[in-house]
Amino acid sequence: MTAEEPGVPEIVDHLYTIEDVFKYFDPNIDVNFQDKEGQDVTENFRFGNVGDFSVKSMTQRSPFLNNLSIRKEFYEKVIKQLRSNKVLQRVIANNDTKAAMLIILKELRKQVEESL
Repeated sequence: MTAEEPGVPEIVDHLYTIEDVFKYFDPNIDVNFQDKEGQDVTENFRFGNVGDFSVKSMTQRSPFLNNLSIRKEFYEKVIKQLRSNKVLQRVIANNDTKAAMLIILKELRKQVEESL
């Protein structure tokens, strides 16, 4: 549960629960990610119980993974809208209305970025 090579097994007498084992050994690991600009992002994952190994738990505890998850959900909602919204489908089917929509979206993006 760490990046270290396994050592010689040791006998530890005072560990009676799985929580005791996690507390004693304090498993953690540094994980390197790469952002969209190609920059390295390193995060340390600590495990205090078996549930901490789940994808959901690791995503919630990681700012990098949480941001990716939020972006993924956003893009999934956009795709769903593109597939189900008939008015939006008509807008993007016509080159003139599609171009106008892109101008509006770019301006909205600019305003959001300026407000941050």
